[in-house]
Amino acid sequence: MVLAGAFINIGATLGRNIIVNSGAIVEHDAVIGDHCHLAPGSVVGGGARIGSGVLLGSNATALPGVTVCDWAVIGAGAVVCENINERGTYVGVPARKIQHKGPTR
Repeated sequence: MVLAGAFINIGATLGRNIIVNSGAIVEHDAVIGDHCHLAPGSVVGGGARIGSGVLLGSNATALPGVTVCDWAVIGAGAVVCENINERGTYVGVPARKIQHKGPTR
Protein backbone atom coordinates (compact mmCIF):
# COMPACT_ATOMS: atom_id res chain seq x y z
CA MET A 1 0.00 0.00 0.00
CA VAL A 2 1.42 3.34 -1.06
CA LEU A 3 -0.21 6.19 0.87
CA ALA A 4 -0.95 9.71 -0.35
CA GLY A 5 2.10 11.93 -0.47
CA ALA A 6 4.60 9.09 -0.89
CA PHE A 7 6.96 9.30 -3.87
CA ILE A 8 8.11 6.27 -5.86
CA ASN A 9 10.72 7.12 -8.51
CA ILE A 10 11.20 5.43 -11.87
CA GLY A 11 12.72 1.95 -11.83
CA ALA A 12 11.98 1.27 -8.15
CA THR A 13 10.76 -2.24 -7.31
CA LEU A 14 8.26 -2.77 -4.48
CA GLY A 15 7.59 -6.12 -2.79
CA ARG A 16 4.27 -7.55 -1.61
CA ASN A 17 2.41 -6.51 1.54
CA ILE A 18 4.36 -3.31 2.10
CA ILE A 19 3.43 0.08 3.49
CA VAL A 20 5.01 3.19 2.02
CA ASN A 21 3.70 5.90 4.33
CA SER A 22 2.95 9.57 3.62
CA GLY A 23 6.04 11.57 2.77
CA ALA A 24 8.25 8.51 2.27
CA ILE A 25 10.50 8.52 -0.79
CA VAL A 26 11.79 5.51 -2.75
CA GLU A 27 14.39 6.67 -5.26
CA HIS A 28 15.30 5.28 -8.68
CA ASP A 29 16.29 1.61 -8.97
CA ALA A 30 15.78 0.91 -5.26
CA VAL A 31 14.42 -2.52 -4.32
CA ILE A 32 12.05 -2.95 -1.37
CA GLY A 33 11.42 -6.52 -0.16
CA ASP A 34 8.12 -8.07 0.95
CA HIS A 35 6.44 -7.12 4.26
CA CYS A 36 8.34 -3.84 4.74
CA HIS A 37 7.09 -0.67 6.44
CA LEU A 38 8.52 2.67 5.39
CA ALA A 39 7.36 5.18 8.01
CA PRO A 40 6.48 8.83 7.25
CA GLY A 41 9.39 10.84 5.90
CA SER A 42 11.71 7.88 5.40
CA VAL A 43 13.99 7.86 2.35
CA VAL A 44 15.44 4.94 0.39
CA GLY A 45 18.24 6.21 -1.85
CA GLY A 46 18.79 5.25 -5.46
CA GLY A 47 19.92 1.67 -5.97
CA ALA A 48 19.52 0.75 -2.28
CA ARG A 49 18.25 -2.74 -1.46
CA ILE A 50 15.92 -3.20 1.48
CA GLY A 51 15.32 -6.81 2.54
CA SER A 52 12.03 -8.42 3.54
CA GLY A 53 10.35 -7.44 6.79
CA VAL A 54 12.40 -4.27 7.33
CA LEU A 55 10.98 -1.39 9.36
CA LEU A 56 12.43 1.97 8.33
CA GLY A 57 11.41 4.45 11.05
CA SER A 58 10.15 8.01 10.63
CA ASN A 59 12.64 10.24 8.82
CA ALA A 60 15.21 7.42 8.59
CA THR A 61 17.40 7.31 5.48
CA ALA A 62 19.07 4.45 3.64
CA LEU A 63 21.74 6.14 1.50
CA PRO A 64 22.11 5.28 -2.20
CA GLY A 65 23.50 1.83 -2.91
CA VAL A 66 23.34 0.39 0.62
CA THR A 67 21.82 -3.00 1.46
CA VAL A 68 19.72 -3.67 4.55
CA CYS A 69 19.26 -7.36 5.44
CA ASP A 70 15.91 -9.04 6.08
CA TRP A 71 14.02 -8.16 9.29
CA ALA A 72 16.25 -5.29 10.42
CA VAL A 73 14.72 -2.34 12.30
CA ILE A 74 16.05 1.13 11.50
CA GLY A 75 15.12 3.67 14.17
CA ALA A 76 13.59 7.10 13.59
CA GLY A 77 16.04 9.58 12.13
CA ALA A 78 18.81 7.01 11.63
CA VAL A 79 21.04 7.18 8.55
CA VAL A 80 22.23 3.90 7.04
CA CYS A 81 25.63 4.74 5.51
CA GLU A 82 26.99 1.18 5.12
CA ASN A 83 25.47 -2.22 4.44
CA ILE A 84 23.59 -3.85 7.31
CA ASN A 85 24.21 -7.59 7.17
CA GLU A 86 22.61 -8.96 10.34
CA ARG A 87 19.26 -8.63 12.03
CA GLY A 88 18.94 -6.13 14.80
CA THR A 89 17.82 -2.66 15.76
CA TYR A 90 19.95 0.20 14.41
CA VAL A 91 19.84 3.85 15.48
CA GLY A 92 21.82 7.07 15.09
CA VAL A 93 23.91 8.84 12.50
CA PRO A 94 25.55 6.78 11.21
CA ALA A 95 23.23 3.89 12.09
CA ARG A 96 24.73 1.49 14.65
CA LYS A 97 23.38 -1.70 16.16
CA ILE A 98 21.91 -1.48 19.66
CA GLN A 99 19.99 -4.75 19.89
CA HIS A 100 20.17 -8.20 18.32
CA LYS A 101 17.01 -9.53 16.73
CA GLY A 102 17.00 -13.31 16.55
CA PRO A 103 15.12 -15.56 14.15
CA THR A 104 11.34 -15.77 14.36
CA ARG A 105 10.05 -18.93 15.99
